[in-house]
Amino acid sequence: MNRTSGFIDLAVTPGIEGRQPVPEKYGWHNWIAGFTNGFSVLDVGAGCSTLKGDLLAWGASKVTTQDPCDWCHTDVHTDVLELAENGIFADVVTSADVLEHIVDYGRWARALVKLASRLVIIITPGGGGSLSAHVYHYHEFVPDEVVQLFEAAGARLHAIRFFKGDTSMEAVGEEARRLAAKEIAVHPLGFVFQV
Repeated sequence: MNRTSGFIDLAVTPGIEGRQPVPEKYGWHNWIAGFTNGFSVLDVGAGCSTLKGDLLAWGASKVTTQDPCDWCHTDVHTDVLELAENGIFADVVTSADVLEHIVDYGRWARALVKLASRLVIIITPGGGGSLSAHVYHYHEFVPDEVVQLFEAAGARLHAIRFFKGDTSMEAVGEEARRLAAKEIAVHPLGFVFQV
């Protein structure tokens, strides 16, 4: 469900509130690093993230951070929609805890797919928790919605990871698709799409 009232759009809101690094309690940086070793990475919507240092330490060949806010300590401040006009930017595009903040998420997903030559990796809190009650979240997704969104953008689901309670669930290939279609109330969610 899209949030229709009380939404605070971080794309036009200055300050750190809503952009803080997410605690690493679920091990997402390590999971992402398993797909980025030896590859160049564009981290979209990096804000105050600590992902860059971790990916470089774990073997990524290069990590470029992007966030449209000019006060963020990122490498690129150009909007991803503008970056995508120039085509491929990196082997792998990552975006952790950003999708739920995007109003035109279909256009945004197409831009990420266009920026990657190999993979797009998405982490999002999922719709099993607050049902878009968070003021900075425009839409919180269930797994199948994310799969449909990125497949409509031209990518193909490769892997999925999420937590149901404290239990981690992971799958690749067709099993990932079946799991995404079956599970609804899970949190948080991780996806790897091939482009």
